[in-house]
Amino acid sequence: MGVKRRLLDHFANPAFADTLGVGNLLLPPDSRLCFSLREFAGDWKALSDIVVAMSDASVYWVPDANIAILPDSEPVWTSFRLAGMRQRDSAAVLVAPVFQELEQWIDDPYRNKSRARALREGLQSSNTWVSCFCLDPREDAELFRSFYSYIRLLGLRRALGLPSEAIATCLGAKSLSKSDMLNAVKDRVGLRAQRLAQKGRKDVESGGQININDESLLAHAIALSLVSGVETVVVTSDYDLVEIFYKFQWFIDTHYRAWLAAKQLFAAGAKPVACKAGLTNWFDGPVALYEKQSTSLSEVLPFHYEPVAVHVVYTDSRGDGLWCSFIFEREMLGMLRMRGRTGGRCTDLFGVANLHVDLVPLGGDLSRYVGVAEDRRMELDEVMMYLSPLDATHAVSCMERFEAQ
Repeated sequence: MGVKRRLLDHFANPAFADTLGVGNLLLPPDSRLCFSLREFAGDWKALSDIVVAMSDASVYWVPDANIAILPDSEPVWTSFRLAGMRQRDSAAVLVAPVFQELEQWIDDPYRNKSRARALREGLQSSNTWVSCFCLDPREDAELFRSFYSYIRLLGLRRALGLPSEAIATCLGAKSLSKSDMLNAVKDRVGLRAQRLAQKGRKDVESGGQININDESLLAHAIALSLVSGVETVVVTSDYDLVEIFYKFQWFIDTHYRAWLAAKQLFAAGAKPVACKAGLTNWFDGPVALYEKQSTSLSEVLPFHYEPVAVHVVYTDSRGDGLWCSFIFEREMLGMLRMRGRTGGRCTDLFGVANLHVDLVPLGGDLSRYVGVAEDRRMELDEVMMYLSPLDATHAVSCMERFEAQ
């Protein structure tokens, strides 16, 4: 089982008692805003049968670049073509980062030549089984900027193992050596972060920069589903996409609740119950605290909403895999565009201040409050966005929705 067990073991560990209950993982994927994770027993042939069985419904299948060149994955590609014959829209969608990785192989394949030819011919035709999707700033600048900031935010874990004095000091690493840095990541952050940190260090040592294509793939898949309203399934043989997807859906869900909570507080003319000063590593100025009605803020969710599912299926030739799902809500597009419009905030109702619904990393007993304050800014100048230190802490942490220990 190996790496596949990391997320499962994390949830099963009583030291990480999720305040929402580990039972959430066992609920069916139609439960509202609930992440579902289950083991998937089946090889590529079994997965191809699922693709065909689902082809009567409109589903987008988003392959990772790694399965394009695996000889064993041929049944899945055959099923993509069969599903495309039965659907009005394309069955398979190459999102931009995947197409960029595969473009040279599609044009001049060194293996799986018939598969590459089928892709090339399909992409050159209209109304076919395969198409491309790209987040284009010329079509929707706010959505592009918002998703770009999430890609950068989720990529922060990959930087934890770099030979940086500042990072080593934060982690308490004995030295800047690869083994000491990665051991410190495991001990101080968690095993779930270590693999991504290891890959980030390897990327820098071999190519000079961190590769965040996995984060970009998932951003495109989620955007595709939200914009189109069509159920989307990412297919991969890379476990990292499972880990990144879990973190991604947590952020979008959390920011969605913050966006909705801000509107509710503003409409009600609510007054803060307290202010907390001195959090200068996180905010420019004091934090106004408003008491939550419930831990999950489920009361802020809209009564009418349009659900759309995104899944990540991880499998390999041994039939070892996971199927994870999250039912997004298309109303989340409002939150995403708000973040793109404001440069990174979930609201524009409190001047330049942002609203955060998970204050646990700040210390003290703040889990009962939402906080309104002006973020310190980690600028992303290339897209006029910023990351907040609080979100950055959540991004590298392995403790989503957990009580302070």
